[in-house]
Amino acid sequence: MFLIDFIIIFIIFFRKLLIGIKNDINIKNESLYIKKLCIIKDE
Repeated sequence: MFLIDFIIIFIIFFRKLLIGIKNDINIKNESLYIKKLCIIKDE
């Protein structure tokens, strides 16, 4: 029983970690995209 709970918690934690990494990448890409737009507007 304890082992099953541990595995479920581990899977949930791992999925949250992966989702967090994806979100970080998306935020970085969006900020780079916004910077590019600002540079284009300045020119």
